[in-house]
Amino acid sequence: MRGGLDAARQVAAYDFKTCYPSNNAVTLALVLSGKVANQADVQQMGDRTAIPQYRYPHMRVVAQDAAPIVRASWMRGVSALPNVFAHESWIDELAYLADDDPIAYRLRYLDDPRALTLIEALKKQAGWRPGRAHRHLAPASQEWVSGRGFAYARYFHSKFPGFGAAWAAWVCDLVVSRRTGQIKVKKVFVAHDCGRIVNPAGVRHQVHGNVIQSTSRAIKEFATFDGAGTTSLEWGGYPILRFDELPDVDVQLLDNPDQPPMGAGESASVPSAAAIGNALFDALGVRLREVPFTPERILQALTSAH
Repeated sequence: MRGGLDAARQVAAYDFKTCYPSNNAVTLALVLSGKVANQADVQQMGDRTAIPQYRYPHMRVVAQDAAPIVRASWMRGVSALPNVFAHESWIDELAYLADDDPIAYRLRYLDDPRALTLIEALKKQAGWRPGRAHRHLAPASQEWVSGRGFAYARYFHSKFPGFGAAWAAWVCDLVVSRRTGQIKVKKVFVAHDCGRIVNPAGVRHQVHGNVIQSTSRAIKEFATFDGAGTTSLEWGGYPILRFDELPDVDVQLLDNPDQPPMGAGESASVPSAAAIGNALFDALGVRLREVPFTPERILQALTSAH
């Protein structure tokens, strides 16, 4: 990403390039039985939500699809989640540099009426208090510090330019230890608009599941590799969120009965990493640019900042 502010603290330009390794793969049984060759299959997947929803005056987006690095399974949000992590971290950082409230600054560049309605509803839901991020500085002796972060996205998928699924926005409240780097995501407020809601309980369950899974991905989950391939050989060593680490999830569904129903199964996961990363910045005053946000990475960022 490249870009910045002009003299009036407005966005001057946004230059974004993403490279995503396709995770498409033929059925494993066919490969193991020799029925199908195990060949890399490059697919057009890296451009999902590669174009931010904000109306910047000068913008360039480049999406480079790449061959699979390893055989992988599907995760919700596909390339949209990392792309939105970039988009929403970047504009959050500019809002801070412009000395503005993170949501108010975004609204300067957002003209989608349903997005605006969604964000206003989320502000009321979460009791959002306007102001610049990282304005409540804790004493240096205080170990656990709190932060609140916001992120918004609409998931665009399928062949470019794709079509939109549901709108979703998060406000994330967390605490983080400046001594150990441990994160505790305390509460997630999420507002969700998928048009006409046919089965409210089903949609609510999907949103709740998205929040839990993507929170785990953002702060815990990773696999390990060496020069020959993966060294994560069994699920017992794969870190995931534990039951005693689950955040409280507050879901608001915006029903639009005069609009067609649309995909609700993945969209709520897409703002996750950005909302958590922005909350970490609010708490610590340092920007983490790589997920998952492990204690080691948080401590390294704090050390580098000093």
